Formats: sequence, C-alpha cells, structure tokens
Amino acid sequence: MQIMNFLHHRSLMFKLTAAGASISVISFIFIILASTFYDNYAYRVLLKDAIYKLSDAVIDVNFVSISQKDKSTLQLNLATMAYQQRIISSCIYSINGKKNREVLAVYSRKEERCPTEYPNKAYFLADDKGGNLSYINPVIKNKQIIAYLYIKVSTQDLTNRASNSLFFFITIGIFSSFIVFFLYRMIAKRLLQPIILLEKTAKEVAMTDDFSIRAEKLSNDEIGNMVKSFNHMLNVIERNYETLCESEEKFRLISASSKVGIFQLDVTGKCIFANNEMLKITELSYDFIRSNNWLSAVQVEDRKSLEQQIHHMLLTEAPTLIKCQLATSTNKWIKGYIGILHNNDHEIIGYLGTINDVTDMQLAQTQLENLAFYDPLT
Repeated sequence: MQIMNFLHHRSLMFKLTAAGASISVISFIFIILASTFYDNYAYRVLLKDAIYKLSDAVIDVNFVSISQKDKSTLQLNLATMAYQQRIISSCIYSINGKKNREVLAVYSRKEERCPTEYPNKAYFLADDKGGNLSYINPVIKNKQIIAYLYIKVSTQDLTNRASNSLFFFITIGIFSSFIVFFLYRMIAKRLLQPIILLEKTAKEVAMTDDFSIRAEKLSNDEIGNMVKSFNHMLNVIERNYETLCESEEKFRLISASSKVGIFQLDVTGKCIFANNEMLKITELSYDFIRSNNWLSAVQVEDRKSLEQQIHHMLLTEAPTLIKCQLATSTNKWIKGYIGILHNNDHEIIGYLGTINDVTDMQLAQTQLENLAFYDPLT
C-alpha cells in the first residue's frame, strides 16, 4: 500500500522506468536462482558419479585383500585416500556371525566412525548437517555380501562454488540493474515524448485560454490518435468559445442600447448582472444591486408580496410576471417578466428578467379611472 501511495505521486516516466527495471531485476533474480540450483544439482550428479567410480575402483583393487581380511594391506591402500582432498573418511568393514561388525581398515581426516548399516545394495545415506555425501557399497563374492565400503565426501567445494557463483551473479546483477534502469529511462523518455508535449500543450492552453494552440502529432500509434482527438476537442472548444463570445458581445450591445431594464439572477435568486437601463429605472448603483439585490428599491407595501412571488418562482422553477411600485424619487411603476435559463443538459443555471418603466401608463390609467368615477355621464 505504501509503495502504491509513493508511486501515485510520481511521474509516468518514473512509473514506467521503475516497472521495467523491477521486472528485469526480478527476472534476473529468478535466473540466478535457477542457474545456481541447476549448477548445484549438476555438480552433485557429477560428484555422485565420481564416488560410484571411485568406490568400484577401490573394491576392484582390494577385492583379494577384503576376501582374505588382510587388514594391513587394506589400511595401507585406504591411506591413499589422503590424496583425494574431498574425502573426509572411508572404511571397510565386514559382518561376523550375528551381524557383529568387524572393521578391516579405516581412513579419516576427522574422528569418524564406520556406520552400522548393512544394506543389500549400494546407496547414498541422507546428507548430514554439513551437507556431506555418504556412500555405502557392498562387496559381493559368490553372490554373497562379504564386506562394505563406506566413503564420506565433503561438499565444501560445492558450497564454495555456489557462493562464488552467487557473488559473481550479484555483482553482475547490480551493474546490470543500473544499465537496465538508464536504458529503460531512455526508452520511456522517448516513448513518452508525445505525452509530455501533449501535457505541455494542455497546460499552455489552460494558462493562456488560447484555444488556437495545437499539440504536435509525432506518431501514428495510440498516442498519436490521442493527440489527434485532443486537437479535435480544441477545435470544437474554439468554435464554441468564438460562438459564445459573439453571443456575449451581441447580448452586451443589446443590453447597453436597450430601453428595457435587464437583470440576471443565479439559482439562489441573487442578482449577478444588471444593465444600465436597470440601474436608471431603479436609481441604484451596480455594486449596490450586486450586494443588496434590487428589491430594496421596491415600495415597502409591494416588497413583501414580490419577495413571496420570487420565492415561489425559485421553488416551482417557473417563470413569473411582476408589477410593483418603486421607492424612487418619482415613485416609478414597473412591469416585467422573469424567465428561466437552462444549459445544454436542461438544468437550471439561473433566471433572466426584464422590467419596463410603465409610470406614464399607470398614471394615465389612474386618471381615466378618476374621470370615469367623477364624470356624471359615466
């Protein structure tokens, strides 16, 4: 888990280099272990074969002496084992009566004793704690076992051979690991060059908002297709961005020249935009409307009902008509409409409203109503 967390914050080049080098090192370790095991196995096979031949040769040379139980001759012949550096001990023993052992000759570099085993055929005893090989070979005369030859051989040279091989492999492995690491790093850098350039292009686009920048396509493989798709995405974004800029410019011009007050609310009902006509009608500043909302310009007796009307609009997500009187210097009457803004996924992103100064119309209507009320003809 800690290794994964460590790699999670490293670059892709480092991950690829580390993965390739790790696989190579693990493969090399398996090769070392397999080579060492096979070398050990092959050497033991050769050593056992040498013991077979040595045992048969000793029996052939000393067969007459063994048959006659000539201990002095046997002892003298076994003493020649001293020239075999690997032989730890050897002895020739026979069986008297009820399997009473009689030692005919002994050679030993250490204080070794003859075994007390009497097998019917030649075989290797289980390795001792030092890993030495012990071999017992029956001496047969007239199809009867008359004695046994025991040979114990040291495997220290096998251990030394394995240690030297392991040291050699480890030394080569360390140097190879460095070489493999740098090779993988060079290869990874070469393979990741298109991705590095793509990342650089993406950062440049994000920092400058310049959607005309394009990534360079260096290959026709999967990375090349990814670069091609990235450039196509930038083409689409650039066209949409240009369209959006044109729309915003048109909206700005229409809003600036319009005799209608235009304002925009976010999804919570907070005013985030108001044009100049809106400021003129409400007699409020742009900063005041952004921070305090324009409803503060509405007459107190109309404000509560208008707030309820807008609150209902936010809950039901339905457009609404508004009409109220403002608490301005001339107590203007306004009439307007608040509609809903959707994105491409038909999600509500805010509200757009318009208001008109209908003070003259309202006063004219009031005068007509008064004339109608006081005119005796009506």
